[in-house]
Amino acid sequence: MNHFGQDRRVTVYSIAVLEDAPWLVRAMIVHGMKSGVPLQQHDHFLLVYQGESELKRIIGFERSEEGYLLLVDSKGKIQCGTHGSVSEAALHELTDHVNAVLRSQ
Repeated sequence: MNHFGQDRRVTVYSIAVLEDAPWLVRAMIVHGMKSGVPLQQHDHFLLVYQGESELKRIIGFERSEEGYLLLVDSKGKIQCGTHGSVSEAALHELTDHVNAVLRSQ
């Protein structure tokens, strides 16, 4: 999942937002999600249970069926964000942004 090789300055996290998930079925949802994530990636899989509206505002949420990506620097500042389908052009643009952030630190 990390396209930046062994560069320890780059860490990739997957986030699932479950604030609106009904409390009674939340445990089943979490179990299903975690079982679908390889064990070696569990430390980089975050479950968020509150703050969904703020997160949606920050990422410019439009459609639930799209993937969203944020590039956050080491100080917690959002450097860029995008959403939609993954493509070679989008990956190239992300790589350029990551490299620019790494050079500035």
